[in-house]
Amino acid sequence: MTGHEMIAARAALGRLWGLPRPLNRTELGFALGYGAHQRPGQNVSRWEKGVEIPEPVAILIELYKLGFTPDGGVLIAPDRRVGPPAPERSARVQEVATVAERLLDAVSRVVEA
Repeated sequence: MTGHEMIAARAALGRLWGLPRPLNRTELGFALGYGAHQRPGQNVSRWEKGVEIPEPVAILIELYKLGFTPDGGVLIAPDRRVGPPAPERSARVQEVATVAERLLDAVSRVVEA
């Protein structure tokens, strides 16, 4: 994923998650597992400017774009979740959603390190 593709992903995810605008950098940072104390928009800004995007981050963004979200939606601010509520899922969709949740956990651990 390139910086330009990440910018396009912010726009696509804003639409997908029912916002009347693209996600801002901070919202995407939260969706990727960054906490408020980690300045969630800062890395997104760096990646958009050309710093290499970690593969788990790119994969998680692609899964989000395909419509996979953790149960209960995606946290984009300390007190705001977006995305569809957890629907009835087929076994395969549930399996992919579980992978997305594991990727989010893995990205969170990398961020905390």
